Amino acid sequence: MKDDDIVIGYSAFHLYEEWYEYNENSCYIADTEKSIKKFIKRAMFNIDDYKIVPVKKNDILKDYGCSCGKFAMEPKSLKRLKKISGLSCQAKEYYEGDPYLFAVEID
Repeated sequence: MKDDDIVIGYSAFHLYEEWYEYNENSCYIADTEKSIKKFIKRAMFNIDDYKIVPVKKNDILKDYGCSCGKFAMEPKSLKRLKKISGLSCQAKEYYEGDPYLFAVEID
């Protein structure tokens, strides 16, 4: 499988307001579809108002979510991102919790 085809994680797009779900100032990218749905429900939003979107390398390169290269990533998504050639990033912990979340900035 080519790097371009690898799903890094999943994001949520609000269908009516036309924005991506954020954590603070960073586009949220979850490890799995189940995890992003849990994130939305925990925030007490209506899951039916969202489209779950797989995020790949080219999405990240094109500033997915219009977050200026800043993402809030769950650990497995971050691990997949780091394995992809041609992408360099800086990551630090947001806070301890469930799921563990990292502030990621693409170089």
